[in-house]
Amino acid sequence: MKDLIRILNKFSIKYVELDCNISTKISSYNNNLNFMHLLIYFFTLILFTSGLFIMLTSQNYIHKIIGLGIFQSPVLLFFLSIGKIKTGGVPILRDGINTYTSPLPHVLILTAIVVGFATLSVALSLIYQIYKHYGTVSENEVNVDK
Repeated sequence: MKDLIRILNKFSIKYVELDCNISTKISSYNNNLNFMHLLIYFFTLILFTSGLFIMLTSQNYIHKIIGLGIFQSPVLLFFLSIGKIKTGGVPILRDGINTYTSPLPHVLILTAIVVGFATLSVALSLIYQIYKHYGTVSENEVNVDK
């Protein structure tokens, strides 16, 4: 137990022993962690709204696809930020680790990256076909009645 306290003190996490097996974490580490989580959520929200704004206000199809890519990325960042257990370890069976971090969020993120890439690829190929047929990628200049 003393070795564990010494190691944790290296990382500025302090424990106060209340009884033989009970300890309470007292640290500014939690406050910094909460601030960092809030900062990640804030930047995620900013990126999310930026992508949505670009998609809704742009008249150029290429810009809309760029906005879609920006719109999809914060979702991945959000899932990464909530997918880690603070005390969990890598899900590889080892001695001394009782709590494991779930690999499911990472698997879902990889799937979302592949689906997002496929969506952007199909959208770009459709925009290329629109350009070949109409000669422009501007939403205002595409005449469907042609």
